[in-house]
Amino acid sequence: ENIYENIDKLTEISGIGKSLINNMIEDKELAFLSKKLAIICQDVPIQMNIDEFSYGIDNEKLLDLFTQLEFKSLINKLGISNVKEESAIDFEKRELISIDSIDNLKKFENNINSEKNISIFYCDNYITINTLSCDFYFKISPIISNFSLFGDNNNGQVTLANIVEVLKNYTGVVLGYNIKNLLKLGFAFNKYYDLMIGYHLLTSKTNENIDLILGDYTSLPLEKYSDIFGKTKVDEVDEKEYSKFLAKKSFSLLLSYETILKELEDKNLLSNFLETEMPLVEILATMENNGIKIDPEYFSNYSEELENSIEILQNKIFEIAGEKFNLNSPKQLAEVLFFKLNLPPVKKTKTGLSTDEEVLEKLKSDGNHIATHILEYRKLSKLKNTYVDAIPKLKDENNRIHTTFNQIGTTTGRLSSSEPNLQNIPVKTDEGMKIRQGFIAKTGNLLMGIDYSQIELRVLAQMSEDENLRLAYNNNMDLHSLTAQKIFELDDSSMVTREQRTIAKTINFSIIYGKTAFGLAKELGITQKEASEYIEKYFAQYPRVKDFEHKIIKSTEEKGYTETYFGRRRIIDGINSKNRNIKNQADRMAVNSVIQGTAAEIIKKVMIEINKYILKNSDVKLLLQVHDELIFEIDENTIEIHRENIEKIMKNSVIFDSVPLEINTNIGYNWAETK
Repeated sequence: ENIYENIDKLTEISGIGKSLINNMIEDKELAFLSKKLAIICQDVPIQMNIDEFSYGIDNEKLLDLFTQLEFKSLINKLGISNVKEESAIDFEKRELISIDSIDNLKKFENNINSEKNISIFYCDNYITINTLSCDFYFKISPIISNFSLFGDNNNGQVTLANIVEVLKNYTGVVLGYNIKNLLKLGFAFNKYYDLMIGYHLLTSKTNENIDLILGDYTSLPLEKYSDIFGKTKVDEVDEKEYSKFLAKKSFSLLLSYETILKELEDKNLLSNFLETEMPLVEILATMENNGIKIDPEYFSNYSEELENSIEILQNKIFEIAGEKFNLNSPKQLAEVLFFKLNLPPVKKTKTGLSTDEEVLEKLKSDGNHIATHILEYRKLSKLKNTYVDAIPKLKDENNRIHTTFNQIGTTTGRLSSSEPNLQNIPVKTDEGMKIRQGFIAKTGNLLMGIDYSQIELRVLAQMSEDENLRLAYNNNMDLHSLTAQKIFELDDSSMVTREQRTIAKTINFSIIYGKTAFGLAKELGITQKEASEYIEKYFAQYPRVKDFEHKIIKSTEEKGYTETYFGRRRIIDGINSKNRNIKNQADRMAVNSVIQGTAAEIIKKVMIEINKYILKNSDVKLLLQVHDELIFEIDENTIEIHRENIEKIMKNSVIFDSVPLEINTNIGYNWAETK
């Protein structure tokens, strides 16, 4: 009311724009209606008093219902726990023992040997091991190479090797969370289940936080580090208190183990877990420990080369702009482009005129050379900072880089790579190949790269049952040229141009990723109408593909998740959304998950079979996996024998009934030569 009484004074009071004030005047009736709707009606005639609204809960029925509906956190919050969760109440009464003496080591050994399952959790150089009766803990020295002593007060009585030996002889099941980190330290277990991966298979979540299991499957109080220790650093907190904090997380694995395995079994995911994901843990740990060698001098020289190129580009940009400015400041760049040079703005954000890649590409297509130089400057700067300068800083004393492979890093089942991310090095650019030249084989060895040929398209051919796709692969035809012939309506005697084949290749892969006509038009630089016509012609050529995609989407709408060829699930949020954009995105994700997820599982199964071969041949090491590509380091004297045997494994580990899986093999002294 006060706003409208002073509507004429608003501009001078607050500086509000005239257009907004005009809107307020025009919508005055709507404003007061909104106020009325927002006020809770307090005069509804109610005959009953509050006591008559009381209710009771049948805990047994509610537990059955919530278990069926998988309302795990509600079960915990309402206190309708089953027997397993009630045992969590006794956590505070459990004994916490530091393995810092021979007596305690013996007590630890006797305790675990009486248990069918134990849980183990590693964080911040502390390891907690839980049994059903008590908790054990020890601290590892940050310098863990050669099994250095651990703990601060054990006087050298117990070494890490002692505990490794005890756990190696344990015959029960070890339950862990990200157990790969323990295997890399030298631990070995007869049988283990990584519940982080089990939880990922059930939920499609990619978060590595153990609190997810603690919160969903137990009634243990979910406490954050800051709740207990505030801002105190880990190495400054009381050792026993911190161990107790971690022991609670470790104990949650014991409490949730049977439930998680039962859910995996009920959802037909147990074979994925036991036969694919668990064997892969040890393989990835070995690959990470192996690492891949780099040539530091090469990276240093290439960094200088990039620095010179970046400086030349900077000078060209400053010359066109007529002044020097901070090229990495979007605000300063926008001022130069759109105010000083008067280039037409493409789009606006909350913070001002955008200078992102899309904007610069549009300016470039309009013939503005400054945009071309800025795009090249950004590309080279990113390569230099992200890879060329960063990678050598991560080398060990043997000049080897040890990336981390993340088994739950994607929702499709693909492995991801971090610290450094070796899967994101550009493949199709000269600069990307130059970076790969810096990754080399150790003396007396060669690198061998093997990748599958168009594996995702072959998966599409197998699963869609499209006869034309299958015919192309069974007759060893060039699928991209075949697609180009149909799209551009060429007769058999006409040659497919390189440009036509490139367009067809883009369309073939766009179908897998569910790209729309809008997205395809943008990528190819054509009109949306042309893109729509290309897609229509594609589906006319491969009609079963469209049916297959519709089948995936319909199934996902009904179930809420997709399933790969091997039964792996991915939960798809938004598949039944009324919002068109969200729904379309969910449809694309569903189709992509089935195809890409199946391809990812094929390479995992192959890695497991190859590992069996490597265990019998010490002169072969698997170093990297980059989606459908595997990189090996092999003794140069035996490489041809191993090449032939590994190729057979890759061709025969997974056999489709209607489409052959073909491979490409290359050998060289550096990674670039294996492409």
